[in-house]
Amino acid sequence: MNHSYSIDYVLMNNLGNKESIKFNKYQNKLINNKCFNNITGCLALKALNTKNKKQTTKLNKRALRGHPASKACLRKKGSPIILEDTNKNQYDFCAFKDGSIIRSIDLKENK
Repeated sequence: MNHSYSIDYVLMNNLGNKESIKFNKYQNKLINNKCFNNITGCLALKALNTKNKKQTTKLNKRALRGHPASKACLRKKGSPIILEDTNKNQYDFCAFKDGSIIRSIDLKENK
């Protein structure tokens, strides 16, 4: 089910500047508006629907340390990022080269 409401998260860049990113729910997954507005071409949703092939995935073992959801993001060729909600709670997300973003835990749970 798709929801039309929006949830805001904040990304802090290296210079300490904040960038607000809006998200929507799509099939019970949290995706950014850029992905929500391009469902058929969104790399985040394509990654969600791609099964991991561990034997063919060649990643630096050092890159796979840390949170299991971040590992799932790396395996799907995304970049793990941390976003904050309005209460300054931090969450793992996965960003793709087309600018689409999805919660990392959604990638992990869908492996």
